[in-house]
Amino acid sequence: MADLIKLDFNTSPLLKAKLNLLVRKGKNLTQPMKEIGEIAETSIRYNFEVGGRYSGSGENVAGGSKKWDALSVGYYDWKVNVKNSSPLPLTLDSGLVNSIQKTNINSTGVDLSTSKEYAAAHHFGHEFTANRILPERPFMVIQDDDIEDFFDVLRAHFQK
Repeated sequence: MADLIKLDFNTSPLLKAKLNLLVRKGKNLTQPMKEIGEIAETSIRYNFEVGGRYSGSGENVAGGSKKWDALSVGYYDWKVNVKNSSPLPLTLDSGLVNSIQKTNINSTGVDLSTSKEYAAAHHFGHEFTANRILPERPFMVIQDDDIEDFFDVLRAHFQK
């Protein structure tokens, strides 16, 4: 039978002090959550700049390289030639991107939301009629690199 090796954290005052410090620093993560919210908001704004960055669909959307579907020919013509606007489906000058806000920032997280009623229709897609369908264009999406940045913020907080 193998011998059991037991590590008792209580026997090391230095280790116990370091663990207690981590616990204390972990009790209020409001400041790092503010920074994480800024990173997420910047990433979402970038989704508008490049015409989408996602993978998956519906409820299973994640970061990725897929772009939003192009505008229909008729709408594209109106938007570009009549309205004199960008050919991208969703743009930085839209009310949608400007409505994104960080709310409920606390020590356990930060919520990003939009108050625009049509946001879900754009994000998940919507069928108005059989002939009028808005394809999904997920915009509230973060990338794997963003998640790494989130952890960098938390690491920096715990190393102070």
